[in-house]
Amino acid sequence: MLHKDLWDEWRLRLQRHLNKFGRTTYEFDFANPTPQETPGLMFDAIKAFLSGKIDSPYQRQQQASQKREQAVQAVLKRVGWPRRGWFLKLLRWAQNTGQMREDSIFDMGMGHPLMRRMFAELGRRFVAGRAIGDIEDIYWLEKSEVEELVDALTCDVPLPYMADRIPERKKQWQDFLKAVPPVMLPEKTRWAKLLLHGEEGEKKGGTMVLKGVGTSGGVVTAPACVLFGPGDFGKLKPGDVLVSVTTTPAWTPLFASAAAVVTDIGGPLSHSSIVAREYNIPAVMATRSATRSVKTGQMVTVDGNKGTVTINEHP
Repeated sequence: MLHKDLWDEWRLRLQRHLNKFGRTTYEFDFANPTPQETPGLMFDAIKAFLSGKIDSPYQRQQQASQKREQAVQAVLKRVGWPRRGWFLKLLRWAQNTGQMREDSIFDMGMGHPLMRRMFAELGRRFVAGRAIGDIEDIYWLEKSEVEELVDALTCDVPLPYMADRIPERKKQWQDFLKAVPPVMLPEKTRWAKLLLHGEEGEKKGGTMVLKGVGTSGGVVTAPACVLFGPGDFGKLKPGDVLVSVTTTPAWTPLFASAAAVVTDIGGPLSHSSIVAREYNIPAVMATRSATRSVKTGQMVTVDGNKGTVTINEHP
């Protein structure tokens, strides 16, 4: 049994963590709760650490640091002046400024908790006025409708009934999720080949191979787990390959359990790539179609060196 003092200390440290980092967003959508509101989603990562089935992130970081230093020394042995001077200068510049790319995404979510509290209060007032049936239904209203309801509240007049509009919009949203949007518009442009690295999968010897951009080296063969949002986080098991459209800072705890990461979009400086390198796991970005081509449970081989994902078998 856990000692009460240890339990109190753990709860205090967890609360400090949530106060500092709980504002990060799973998706840039006010309708989705923040980790501070739903801390249970990070408990799977904590349980995985306690089980001993995954390596300590501190050990992974140490290994990645050693690997980086070895790579630096290997380059320095092969280049002479003035290239050596330029290399060291650019290396310091990259190490000092690289974190800004990740910080920008983290900072973008700073206003989300405040906005959600504001919308929640409006939602409560709309429910009290019988305009909608649930507080969360406010996110299914259009801007003009919210303004109309706010005006009614301000003028202290009965609120118009809008609850009957919500079910159809939720159904339409589910239909939209099944659509496959183009990666960029216009679809056919001279810049497409330069900006889009991924290619449609091709079959080789009975297996499907997806091509993208390798952004963290290494080769791993493991079961795939396709995640589309926070509601799927519980599906990821230690040692699975995390497959998603993209990720945000709030997805970071999942990387501790993942054997590799594959995304539809992204590049060397995307969140998925940065965190994959920190955890020293292979990553392939910009496959365009991984979430559509790969099924949860399939064995896949992720080659972060070549930028390929090989689908070995059907689930």
